[in-house]
Amino acid sequence: MAKKEDNKIGLIGATAYIVGSIIGSGIFIAPKGIVQHAGSVGLSLIIWVFCALLNMITAINYIELGTSIPESGADLAYIDYMGWTPIAFSLLWLSLLIQSSSSAAVLYLTFGKYLVQALDPIYCFSDATADSVAKLFGFGLLLFLTLTNMFSLQKFASRVQIISMCSKIFATAIIIGIGFFFIVFRGATSHYSSSEIMKNSNWKPGAIVLAIYQGNWAFGGFTTLNYGSEEIQIKDFRKTLPRACLGGLCISAVIYVLVNVSYFAILTPQEIIDSSAVATTFIQKTVGNGPAFAVPAVVGLLLIGTLNGDVFSWSR
Repeated sequence: MAKKEDNKIGLIGATAYIVGSIIGSGIFIAPKGIVQHAGSVGLSLIIWVFCALLNMITAINYIELGTSIPESGADLAYIDYMGWTPIAFSLLWLSLLIQSSSSAAVLYLTFGKYLVQALDPIYCFSDATADSVAKLFGFGLLLFLTLTNMFSLQKFASRVQIISMCSKIFATAIIIGIGFFFIVFRGATSHYSSSEIMKNSNWKPGAIVLAIYQGNWAFGGFTTLNYGSEEIQIKDFRKTLPRACLGGLCISAVIYVLVNVSYFAILTPQEIIDSSAVATTFIQKTVGNGPAFAVPAVVGLLLIGTLNGDVFSWSR
């Protein structure tokens, strides 16, 4: 077994965990929560930027806590450090029994369902069989990621996360590239005209709060390293944590905004709201139905990065 220090992650691996935990399947499937409440293209983009800035401010607080109290566990460690052990104990069990376990079940089942859907052109499962196969795929991935995070954090688990991060950036870059191609060369700017960009904006305080809530949820994951502070290489810990956290947040924020700019260039707000898989609808309207069949497989594979980050944080 590798020495403890040799099995810890560096800056690139740490940044990959942040990006991989923040950017999930939502940006490809259902980035409609903000549009649903904001109503317009312009207000939706403003809220995306506002949420990015808000989460960076929150991240700075977690960076201060993480570098001052370099213990794994994030909220649990910080509350326990204050001497509020009963509250920390309650938080731990609430997280284990309800939050983490239920979220894990949903995410792994989602991964399995996307893989089953991707196999449809090759082999069509019956409804009963498809459900069982999806659960087996999810359980197999859970077992695989758990073992890699236990025994090979630096050599394998962090490399899986780096590959996943690069894959997510590549997949989103394709969407961004297609969107900006249509904006620059096809004149797809009608949704950004002065008469359309703020059309149907919902300025009600309740709607804006709900839109911000959706945006904050999309940026969830920047505390991943705080959960595993003791897994970061000690010699660079105080530099790695802030650089990885803020760097990962900046990368994710730029990707989120540019992907949404591309979506809005092709799709109307109502089309985004009505779509069950926005990336699929986007590809169908720009490239055609052929490549759209690959979306479930891509989303399923990209979920591995999110799930790997969750195993890293939840287990610690």
